[in-house]
Amino acid sequence: MLPFALEKVHSAEEAITAAAAGGRYIAGGTTLIDLMREEVERPERLIDINALPLGGVRVEDGDVVSVPSPAWQMSPPIPTCSACSRSSPKA
Repeated sequence: MLPFALEKVHSAEEAITAAAAGGRYIAGGTTLIDLMREEVERPERLIDINALPLGGVRVEDGDVVSVPSPAWQMSPPIPTCSACSRSSPKA
């Protein structure tokens, strides 16, 4: 694995700024580290977004939106990936 920098962010603004500077987001459930081990992916900077108050995402009116943590437990299940894509045909 090649060396990389890890930056922990605590706000959406910090995350956006860090990504604009060339960082890649990382949180739980990602295969990015595995791909880095195999040197398939070679980011120089990772942005840890685990501290952000996000519980997940869901689709509302055809748009993918973030859900704050407390509301996440009451949210309906997330649709399949094909339903999340704006370019996929609607039934």
